[in-house]
Amino acid sequence: SSSSSSSSSNTNSLTTLFLLFIPAFFYWYWLVLGAAAKANGLPFIPDFLPMVPGWPPSPEDLQGPLDDFPHFFYLSELLGKTETEGLPYAPPTRLAVYNLAEAWIFATLPALWKDRYRAPRPVLLGLWAILGINLTNAFLAPYLLVTASLQNLQPENTTTIIEQPSGREKNRIVSTVFAVVASSVASFALYQTVTVTTPQDWSAFLETCTQDRTYFAFVVDLFLFSLFQPYILKRAREGEQANEATDYIPFVGLMVWLFR
Repeated sequence: SSSSSSSSSNTNSLTTLFLLFIPAFFYWYWLVLGAAAKANGLPFIPDFLPMVPGWPPSPEDLQGPLDDFPHFFYLSELLGKTETEGLPYAPPTRLAVYNLAEAWIFATLPALWKDRYRAPRPVLLGLWAILGINLTNAFLAPYLLVTASLQNLQPENTTTIIEQPSGREKNRIVSTVFAVVASSVASFALYQTVTVTTPQDWSAFLETCTQDRTYFAFVVDLFLFSLFQPYILKRAREGEQANEATDYIPFVGLMVWLFR
């Protein structure tokens, strides 16, 4: 019975690793390095994948993200800056998707902080601040894979630098601050989507996604965050607690966990 339980656990672990490997590998191979891979004649680059930014990327290829950057978390709007003051124009549809993706990866840090398989906290903080905020799932997907792999490789009943006690209870003040910031950004993105954008704006954004890999990646980010969220929250809970129903509600479930 014990050996059967151990075998089942190993099978589940290997399945989890495989399911984490697929998005981690293809996010990097297609969305980060797709143009470089195609330029060097590497296989399995799908025809639907936009080749902008190219390899090497030109200034024109990067102009869209550079135009979006002043609107990170809608800071330009909060400060009352407009295009008349020299601020580049960025379509509200594009900003809504961009800021929702950034708010989501921002709000994930407290859950990763409580993860019992996390990397050492200074390493986690550095990776999240440098790679996570800038590259979203180019950080998150490999991070989840690597930490799960290291945990899976260690002998039973032992601990490594990766498996660490989760420590004191979740810091409710910090978690609430993260939740307020992320939910405010998401709410403003929803407000702009409802009050400012038109169906034609969304058609233009979808067309942009077929031409620019950066914005195609942001849409993929929202899908991957939705898939990863229950897994991240399960790892963040003490012991082996099962997921709660709210964990499966994209973005909202993470806010519920943060506010509790």
